[in-house]
Amino acid sequence: MLAFRYACSAHQLSNENARQVLAQIFSTLSDELDLTHLPLPDAPPERWSDRKGRKENAPTFVRRVYGQYLHGGFTRAMLRDLDMPLYQALAIWERRHPDDQLYELPKKFYRPRNSATALAPN
Repeated sequence: MLAFRYACSAHQLSNENARQVLAQIFSTLSDELDLTHLPLPDAPPERWSDRKGRKENAPTFVRRVYGQYLHGGFTRAMLRDLDMPLYQALAIWERRHPDDQLYELPKKFYRPRNSATALAPN
């Protein structure tokens, strides 16, 4: 992830452009590695409000609890439907920490037309 941040800085990408590039990379990898077959959860594996210790921040919690789903079509809307307090905590965290975004969790599901052109600039 650090290498990606250096590349974004070297190419002077805004946070939004970096987010879009990262979403495209994850989507392309998902297509090529066929990670989309993972079944998405119907219920939260663990609820934000039930976490123990309460020392985990929202992005760390999402990566730990939903890590296996993050590269297979899981979106923020799905997280909102599963665990609204976690969704809200993540939004607050990202607003307060703009350099610590959860890029693995896209706002909407993105599927490129084909993987050969997925990373090409528009």
